[in-house]
Amino acid sequence: MLLGTWGLLDTREVLPSIAEGATERFVVMTPFLDEVGGEILLALFQHVQPSVRKQLILRTTPEGFLPSGYLANANQLESLGVETFNFRLEKNEAAGMETFHAKVVLADDTTAYVGSSNMNKWSFQYSLELGLLVSGKAGGRIGQIVDAVMKVSSTVS
Repeated sequence: MLLGTWGLLDTREVLPSIAEGATERFVVMTPFLDEVGGEILLALFQHVQPSVRKQLILRTTPEGFLPSGYLANANQLESLGVETFNFRLEKNEAAGMETFHAKVVLADDTTAYVGSSNMNKWSFQYSLELGLLVSGKAGGRIGQIVDAVMKVSSTVS
C-alpha cells in the first residue's frame, strides 16, 4: 500500500533539493544525456557537498560513444570527483545489448526520484514527465538496485 503525502512538484526544483540533502552519496542514473541535460547534471553535482560520494550511471551508444552531454562536461564532473559508470552489457542469448531506461536521482539510499525525465532538452523543456519522490525503505530499495547496476557496469575514465 502506498502511504505518505503527495503533491505536484517541478522536477527542476526537486532534483537540486535531493542533491543538497545528500550527506553520504549522491547518484544520478540516466540513459539519455544531451548538452542541456549535461548542464543540469553538472549543476546537480555542484549542489552536493564535497565530502559526499558522487556517482553517475549513463549508457554509451551502441557504437560505444559517450553521450554528448557527458563529453561537454566531463572535465568539470571529474574535478568534482564524480565516478562515472557505463551500463551497456552484451546479451549472449539475443541480439543487441542490455541497457536501461530508468531515470534515478538518489541521495544516501534514503531519498530517490524515479521517473521518466531524461537529462535532455526535450524532457526539461517540452515533455510532460512523471516521477515519484520516495524516501525511507523505498529509497533504500532503489539504492540496492543502483548498487546492482554499478556492480555489472564498466567504469568510464
